[in-house]
This record gives sequence, structure tokens and C-alpha cells, in this order.
Amino acid sequence: METFGDPMHSLAQHIMRLPGLLARGKTLMAKELSPETVARIRELIGDCFEVDDRMKEWVPISGETWLPRTVGYISSVPKDLANAPAWIGPVHIFTDVQQPSTINKQRAARIVTAELILDCLKKILPDTYEDDLQFRKAQHTIQSAVDEICYSVPGLLGINSGMPNWCSEPSTPGVDFFASIGAFQLIWPTSVAYSAPGISDAQRQWLHGRLDVIGKRWGFEQALVMKNLLGQRRVLYEVQHAISEQQINE
Repeated sequence: METFGDPMHSLAQHIMRLPGLLARGKTLMAKELSPETVARIRELIGDCFEVDDRMKEWVPISGETWLPRTVGYISSVPKDLANAPAWIGPVHIFTDVQQPSTINKQRAARIVTAELILDCLKKILPDTYEDDLQFRKAQHTIQSAVDEICYSVPGLLGINSGMPNWCSEPSTPGVDFFASIGAFQLIWPTSVAYSAPGISDAQRQWLHGRLDVIGKRWGFEQALVMKNLLGQRRVLYEVQHAISEQQINE
């Protein structure tokens, strides 16, 4: 197994391949289907899985010091999705802000890569892509990465797990530098997770609420811009999907 002295540098080497993959995907998605196009899309899918495998191996390579500590567990989906500080599942904290922020970059990059795989399979298997094993594998990668990002959010926003009501009260800005940087570092991975295909509406609403918190309570306007843009994109997607369903039924 390949090892590196600088975990962030090694991860950057993998992420730097994404723009090239996305550019190839954009070109191929615009082409009419032909044996040659299908072959090139299949090659792109293979390259995406190869990059994802390398990113998946990256966390163990970077060492046990990068593993989180679980300080709590949320047993059910929050009722107040806009304000709940934690999503269902474990609550993770790290020894410093660099570790979860870097790992979330890996998770977001894996979501982007897996989403490209989904688009490719939808292109070449328009009627049967949902039954394809590669499609299911990519969708599982997306859901797992989104969940892990969610587990990191409370810690990065400075929750105090020692307070008895922390899991039922909205998160508020702390006075420590860690939480301020953590909130800023969450903007991109939370945005990517929010727009990920296949996640539940409840999880998407919770992520939307976290972007609102980062923007309004922490003062990072970039989060509000992303929240509004992604919300508009989601509405457009749902309208287009409804129209497509209606046309199919007719």
C-alpha cells in the first residue's frame, strides 16, 4: 500500500484528477449514443472507480490519529430539521479542525466522483441503470459519504457534548477559533452533501438548515448563497422530474 508523509498533499493529488474526469463526462454526456461513445463512457466509469478506490484507501493511510471520537448517538431523525444540531447516528469530534475538514474534502470529492458514475450509467443504461451493480455501488458511496459529513457537523460547529440539552437545542457560535474555522470549512462539503442524489428529503432539509446556521449565526454569507442556489436548483429538478413522469404516464 502506498504511503505518504503529508496526508493533505496525498489527498490533493487524487482530487486534482476530478476536473479532468468531469470535463470528459460533460463532453460525453453531450454526444449521441454509439458503440464508440459507450466504450468511452465505460472507460470513464472505470477511471472514476479507480480514483474513488484511491480516495477510499486514503484515510487508513493517513493514520489512526485522524480517526474521530464518538461522543454521542442520535437514535431518531430530528423533528425540527431546520434547527437540530445533529443528524441521526453518531456524533464525531476530532482533536483539531484540520482533521475533519480534510476528511470532509475527501468525502465531498467521493460524492462528486460517484455522481459522475451515476450520470454515465444513466446515459448508457437509460432503462436499467437502477439494477446495475456499479450504480448501486456508487449510490452507496454517496449515502455513506453524506452520512459521515453529517456526523462531523456538530463537532465542527462547536457543540458542547457535556451540556445535558445539547442534542435538542440549536447550535450557537462559540468563542473558540476552532468552531469559527470549522463552520467555514463546512460550507463546501455540506453543499455537496445537500445536492447529492438519492438521499432522503429529511436529510436534505437538515443539511439545508445547517447551511442556514453557518450563514446566519456564524456570519459566512457564502453558505447563504450556496443554500439559495442549491434550493433553487432542487426546485427546478423536482419540476423537471414531475414533467418527465407526466410525459411517461401519458
